[in-house]
Amino acid sequence: MEQDKARWEIPLIIPSYEPDEKLLKLLGQLRESGFQNIVLVDDGSGEDYACFFARAERDYGCRVLRHAVNQGKGRALKTAFNFCLQEFAGVAGVITADSDGQHSPECILACAEALLAHPEALILGCRCFEGEDVPARSGDEVPDGDHGIRHPDRAAGDSGLFYGAAAHGKGGTV
Repeated sequence: MEQDKARWEIPLIIPSYEPDEKLLKLLGQLRESGFQNIVLVDDGSGEDYACFFARAERDYGCRVLRHAVNQGKGRALKTAFNFCLQEFAGVAGVITADSDGQHSPECILACAEALLAHPEALILGCRCFEGEDVPARSGDEVPDGDHGIRHPDRAAGDSGLFYGAAAHGKGGTV
């Protein structure tokens, strides 16, 4: 029972630049799935996109962190990691996902389960490039190094964050 509660308390970080309705759909699904601590980073999207972040706060209870100008996904993640280290001390780790809905709530939940089952481990996975919905730019022979969903391992302490990933997409395994 305690592990069930811990699963929903794991912060979920979503960096976002110029989001669309896919973000709001994902947030709705995540809240319905039970995720409570969603940290959204507005990476300098500008006024034209402010409504998406306002709705994320108002309708889905997200904590929104803001960059004045676009600084890139890496900086957005670092901003959120720092925030989570300050605000969510004692949790097993954090999970990150993209804002375009490519990571399903089920796959994000699988990452949370793996994190809780193996808090000392670096959890890795890879994207599966099978099926009709694979983007055309995806290579057939090159494995995907940007796993998308990450679990920073806190075993190294607050000063050393390591990136991990949970399996997601069709056919993935944890």
